[in-house]
Amino acid sequence: MLTELRTILLYEADHIRAAANDEIAAEFIGFSRWTTDDSILEGEGEQSSDFEYEEEEYSAMDPQKVDLERFSITRTLIKCFEFAFSPSLSHELYDTNIKQITFFTQGIPRVGTFGETRPFMTPDGCCQIVSEVAAARWRLEVEEEGTFTARELALLANMTEGAVRNAMTGKGEGSLKTVPGKKPMQVEWAEAERWLKGRRGFVRTPARPSQDQVLRDRLKAIKTAQELGALIWLHSDLLEAPGPHSDFIERTPAKVDRSAGGAASLNWSHEEVMAWKLGTFTFDAAKAQALAQALDFDVPDFVGKALEVSLRRDASGGDQR
Repeated sequence: MLTELRTILLYEADHIRAAANDEIAAEFIGFSRWTTDDSILEGEGEQSSDFEYEEEEYSAMDPQKVDLERFSITRTLIKCFEFAFSPSLSHELYDTNIKQITFFTQGIPRVGTFGETRPFMTPDGCCQIVSEVAAARWRLEVEEEGTFTARELALLANMTEGAVRNAMTGKGEGSLKTVPGKKPMQVEWAEAERWLKGRRGFVRTPARPSQDQVLRDRLKAIKTAQELGALIWLHSDLLEAPGPHSDFIERTPAKVDRSAGGAASLNWSHEEVMAWKLGTFTFDAAKAQALAQALDFDVPDFVGKALEVSLRRDASGGDQR
């Protein structure tokens, strides 16, 4: 996916060069098509340094030359990939991210300088698929509205589009009721949600942290008390009843099971809660267990990790860089 993104950006540099000039294209992509060459020119035998010659089109260059850190779309694309294919309560995605990735992929050049067509220019492009699945999951689990095409349902359910079309024209429990008169065929949100529940290939975003494999893996990978604190803060906010200014209303599925209550459900002082959220806590097994339960973490995993990172922090004098 990221190699394809680099290729897309090279083609966009050619597009900018065609619309503007080499200088603006080079500023966009981060390097020039012009290269210096210390060589002896033929003819009069004069030696010239810094002789410039024009390289090939940007699109013919090695994609690895592109520094993806220069482009904000890289971070958005990775977020959308995780949201689309590794659903988790820990993902931080907003409607603006969905709009950005949709706008980006819809604006990708559909043909190269010489009329060539590359895979990323087609519906089978990696970035295009990520964009579509992320947008479809957003409508399905966050907005809980809209209609869905056979392609979107196929991508969500990890099925072929043909199999979904068969369901749209079939009868029985496994069939899909389509919206009358819609071309191409589409189904309403409630029908899509019902049908996807019965598909083995569909992975729903978990409703509780204890059901969240991404969260469990993230907890195991934590190395510092600050990292643990950040995870505590994120999931404490998630599990507490959202207030009027909470951004979790915008970015998480509406059906989050908040029965664990989060840190706010504990009879702790503000200072004590903040110590855990900032990673400055003094380890206490009983308090770690209570916090794990309030956050719906696996208790042994959480308590063990809290002990591990606090020992690391204390042994290093608090410096965990």
